[in-house]
Amino acid sequence: MFRVLSIFLLVLFFNFGAAFAQTFEDGFAAHKAGDNAKAVEVWQALADKGDVRSQYNLGVMSERGIELTQNYEQAVAYYKAAAEQGHAGAQSNLGSLYSIGQGVEKDYLEAERLFRLSAEQGHVLGQYNLARFYSVGGDGIEQDYEVAYKWMLLAANQGDAKAQYYMGVMNKFGNGVEPDFEKALSWYRLAAEQGHATAQSNLGSMYAKGEGVKQDHAIAVEWYKKAADQGLAIAQSNLGIKYLTGKGVKKDNEKALFWLRNAASKGSGYAMAYLGLMYNAGEGIEQNRLRAYMWWSIADHLGFERVRDDLKKVTNALSEKEFARAKEMAQACFNSRYVECGQDSISN
Repeated sequence: MFRVLSIFLLVLFFNFGAAFAQTFEDGFAAHKAGDNAKAVEVWQALADKGDVRSQYNLGVMSERGIELTQNYEQAVAYYKAAAEQGHAGAQSNLGSLYSIGQGVEKDYLEAERLFRLSAEQGHVLGQYNLARFYSVGGDGIEQDYEVAYKWMLLAANQGDAKAQYYMGVMNKFGNGVEPDFEKALSWYRLAAEQGHATAQSNLGSMYAKGEGVKQDHAIAVEWYKKAADQGLAIAQSNLGIKYLTGKGVKKDNEKALFWLRNAASKGSGYAMAYLGLMYNAGEGIEQNRLRAYMWWSIADHLGFERVRDDLKKVTNALSEKEFARAKEMAQACFNSRYVECGQDSISN
């Protein structure tokens, strides 16, 4: 009788244990419900028992500081545990940390090994990271555009917008493949339609120049606007120039100034060069050679050398007093990170 009762209690104990056992899905449900503390509790218990998905998720939470205190060393430990079990996402993320030396000593060769393990499992981020590694090269990795192209194509074919963008770049400039504007245009379009701002801007530029497609400034403006609305400085510059010149859109000096000032506020020497031209010539704005000097001087300081001849000419046109004032304006604008640069006055 005692033996029968003991067996009954043992079975009852295991049944209760099974009832209260927490699964990975329980942790995920808690995370989706916004209870990350509960998710960590569940996943930590599972990770300690070797659950690879829990190890990976705790690595992500440690790396990003979600519920757990941001701790790159701890993230590395979790990723390593998962990566050693073949988790492709952990391999890719761990490779990224090795590539920048975050939470672990920088090691490009180890990063390449991990990216490759991830990529060979078909993990899109692993493929993308491996492609970028070979595209850039350095630190023991020999630049190889053909290898880069192979892996970037695999990632792009999985629909990754970043990879599609770089496929556009590689096809346009002949990196690992013969230059092909039509293919470049096609890849840029795929990335642009997913909202990739630089792809949108580059697609606009190809339409503006008629590269791989019939020249169409109106379509160029459409793509520049999409990228400009996302805050991309080069697109804001190009859109401003379109409004200034009236190509593909009705000429509008106010909008031209708006977009060029937005781009200049992000440190775009290209936009500053055009602002200088507008002020120097009084093009759609009240002529102000001090402002022209200000923008050209900052652009030159930022390394935009194309303004140097214009900068010399406007400098020679200023009196000694005006030159001193223009230098003060340029310094104030630069020191304020392009905020205190004066109010613009549109001319009719």
